[in-house]
Amino acid sequence: MKREQLPKIVVVIPVFNEEKTLLNVLGRVSKQADLLICVNDGSKDDSLKILKKFQKHKKSLFIVDLKVNTGMAGAIKNGFLFALFLQDKKLLGENDVIVTIDADGQHKPEYIRPLVKFLVRGDYDVVLTRRDFSAYPLYKVWGNRFLT
Repeated sequence: MKREQLPKIVVVIPVFNEEKTLLNVLGRVSKQADLLICVNDGSKDDSLKILKKFQKHKKSLFIVDLKVNTGMAGAIKNGFLFALFLQDKKLLGENDVIVTIDADGQHKPEYIRPLVKFLVRGDYDVVLTRRDFSAYPLYKVWGNRFLT
C-alpha cells in the first residue's frame, strides 16, 4: 500500500512558563512534525533553557524569543510571522500545514497527523478542534469559559 503523501507539518507552540510540561510536549510533538516553531513568550522560568537544550538535538526546532509576554494571540501571531519568514527562505511551501498546540500538555500531539490527513483529504483551508474539559480542574474550565 502506498503511503499517503502529506504536506510538511509545522507546529507552532506558544510557550509561557511551561518548564514542568515542556520537555514532554516537545518530545511528543517532534515525532509528529517536520518543523517546530516555539515562541517563548517572555517566560520567567527555565522554559527558554529547555528549548535551547532540546534544539541542540532537534535541528528542525526554531525558537522565537520574545522578551515580554504578548499573550497567546501575540505568541501565535509571531509564530505565524516566523513561518512566513521560513517560506520566504524556501524552507516552507505554500501548501504546507501549520498546526498550533499548547505547551502545557492539554492537547494530544498524536492527533496532529490524523488531523492533517483529514485536512488534506477534505481539501480544507482550516480545521478547528475543541477541547475536552472532562479532565480539567474546575478553575481552568471556568477560566476558559470566562475568557471565551
